[in-house]
Amino acid sequence: MNFTYTPTASERLLAHAFVDTVTFPTNFVGASSGFCLTPPTDYFAMAFIKNGVEAARVVVAPDGSVSFSTFNVPLAFVPGDRLIVQCPATTDASIADFAASIKGTRV
Repeated sequence: MNFTYTPTASERLLAHAFVDTVTFPTNFVGASSGFCLTPPTDYFAMAFIKNGVEAARVVVAPDGSVSFSTFNVPLAFVPGDRLIVQCPATTDASIADFAASIKGTRV
């Protein structure tokens, strides 16, 4: 997922419907990478929403570093599950030029 512009409040960056069972490791350890060339002035947390419930988060820090969290549990999706990545309700006018990838294991 990526954006080159400043996203709007609560903007959906990604919507995905799973057709296979896919698992992600706890906190995406070893399965994630991201960067931000124009960082926010404050922490910018994007929610990973699984079937309507926040299940993970990616956070961009003011120094441009990117961290990933699954709230300390593995994350699994089965066929029919939905994933939405959504910006926070209040946006930061400074952030832009963000990209991130996560890698899951198809079961």
